[in-house]
This record gives sequence, structure tokens and C-alpha cells, in this order.
Amino acid sequence: MPDLRLNLISVHDLDLAGFQNNFGDGKWKLTKGSLMVSRRAMYSTLYKTQVKLIKDGLNAVENVALSDLWHKRLAHLSEKGLQILSRNSLIPSDKGTKLNPCDYCLYGKQHRVSFSRTSKLKDNILDMVYSDVCGPMEVIKI
Repeated sequence: MPDLRLNLISVHDLDLAGFQNNFGDGKWKLTKGSLMVSRRAMYSTLYKTQVKLIKDGLNAVENVALSDLWHKRLAHLSEKGLQILSRNSLIPSDKGTKLNPCDYCLYGKQHRVSFSRTSKLKDNILDMVYSDVCGPMEVIKI
């Protein structure tokens, strides 16, 4: 499923790309030739993984911090918000881990440069005129 980038992959697409999937004994192993791409144990009734499909390729990420994953899933929630959810046992947590710097969060915190304010008063009336340019006006008769 290309739209879901985390934890859900299409076995059919992997098979077409030449990957071998092995399920058994509560374990899943993904290989391509002699290269081990990913392996995981069964969790409840699912095989959970951190494999990401990236434009005609497969990149496996085995050691993604759990807090970073939940930070992204919950619309870039703050570290304090993640701690509150973890304390209330709503999400699993990694004790004592801090969030890695997130590019999207940094871009969102940047501010545009404000316009400079001019405090110069003009000497004569109509030396400076402000107008709102909009198109033709239509008069509605009631």
C-alpha cells in the first residue's frame, strides 16, 4: 500500500520486486538473494515491522526510536504530549529517549520576516494614498 508508509506493506509487490518472504514459527524474514532486508517476530496476530517503501526501492529501518514513530503518527505531537500519552498507557514508550530533531517541526516554527513599519507622516493631504484594488463593484438594489 504505497499511501501507508509505515508498518503496512504489500507482499505481492515485494514478490514482484524479487524479494523472498518467509513466515513460520512466529517469525517473518524478508530477503533478496543473500541480503537480509528485515526480520521480525509476530506481535499478537500481526508481523510488525519498520520497513519503508521509497520510490521503486525498499529501505529497511530496524532501529527506529518508538517515540519518533509516534511523533510522526500523531501529527508531530510534542515530546511532553508523548510523555503524557505514555504515562496514561495509551501508547508504548521508550523510557528516557528524546525526540530527534524533525525537519517538518523546525520548518513550522520558522517565522516570516515582518514588514517594516513606516512612521513618517506626510506633509500634505494625498501625498500618500492607500487603496484596496479589487475589480469592478456591483451594486445590489434591494
